[in-house]
Amino acid sequence: MLKIKIIKTFLLLLVSGYFLGTGVSNVDAVVSTREGSLNSYLEKMRFGIEGDGLWVTPTLAQQNEVGEIVEDILEGQYSNANDKAAILDGEVLKFIDGTKEYYILHINLERMVSGNYRSLGGTYVFYPEGVNSAIQIPHPSFDINTDKEGVEAYLSLGSKYLLLSGTHRNSSDVTSSCQLEYKESDASHNNGHYFFSVHKALSMANDDTIFIELHGFGSSMRNTLWSQCDATHNMELINISEGIDDLDETSFMYLLHQEITENTTIKSCVYSPSNNVNVDDVYTSATGGTHNVIGRLINDVTNVCDVPATSSSHRFVHIEQSYEVRNNRRGDVVEALRNVHEKLVVSLTRANVDQNSTINTVDAMLTLKNSLGLDMSGTSWQSSATTGDV
Repeated sequence: MLKIKIIKTFLLLLVSGYFLGTGVSNVDAVVSTREGSLNSYLEKMRFGIEGDGLWVTPTLAQQNEVGEIVEDILEGQYSNANDKAAILDGEVLKFIDGTKEYYILHINLERMVSGNYRSLGGTYVFYPEGVNSAIQIPHPSFDINTDKEGVEAYLSLGSKYLLLSGTHRNSSDVTSSCQLEYKESDASHNNGHYFFSVHKALSMANDDTIFIELHGFGSSMRNTLWSQCDATHNMELINISEGIDDLDETSFMYLLHQEITENTTIKSCVYSPSNNVNVDDVYTSATGGTHNVIGRLINDVTNVCDVPATSSSHRFVHIEQSYEVRNNRRGDVVEALRNVHEKLVVSLTRANVDQNSTINTVDAMLTLKNSLGLDMSGTSWQSSATTGDV
């Protein structure tokens, strides 16, 4: 796939006869800066508890404002984004961890005397030099340890984006107008949530981004999954899906299932009701994320509240995990994610040598120019661990 894209762009280059470098403008980066361990900083985030009433559903105008903030950040207009975030009691923070520079969007931020903080509208981390994937944690308090696992995966994979919801999924006692079985504070089931707004802006900015969403299930669901795919009753159990009954063996989801099965002690099951025949197969018909509004959106559904997906974009990976996995085997899951990520995501990102989220003729021209040993200064060629290596 990568070679085909590169060949196509070179052909277009030869037809056009266009060969020159492209300049890159300086980004607007007048924002507050912190230095230290990003992991330690994110560990200070507090999410609240069920029924605490901390969540307040944003207005449509506020949801749209967040979409504009994300666009500003993606364009490097950080001070503009910070000004807009301030209206939502938030901020955009530049965070330096070693040689890496991140930008953190906080919404509805409350700093505490202890040094901890709440970001009730969510915390969203951007790593401009990262590879084209996002780690999403919609239930950081309810699905215990997924917040830790999400940060660990984000740092290990070198993903561009990390999305952390800011409250317990049942913080509010108000029913979601999107899906009546859930509360409006549930980021997976409310298209009026800030989390949804950020995801939507990111998914629209680049139609190749892979979104990896981490969840957890309890003992009742574990028993159900045992009855469908695991007669051995392994306590370390996961169920993977794309939010739809789909079994493309070249997809990130299926390759992740294979990686976990072959290289860990975790029992991996795959959501596929049409193939769920008996307990001896690996397929399930439960907890497939089919009602998840994020999954529906990325699978090209317009009415995400009411209509399930009918096809898969292969860009959404929904991972449900037992407590034993989230508590004891997070490292195995992260390593499996990283291995599949290297195969499917990193190689494509390296072809995007100017890091503008699109592989096109400019990337081909820059690659050719670099291969000829010409001076790359003054062009938009980006030299980093994840670019230019094609």
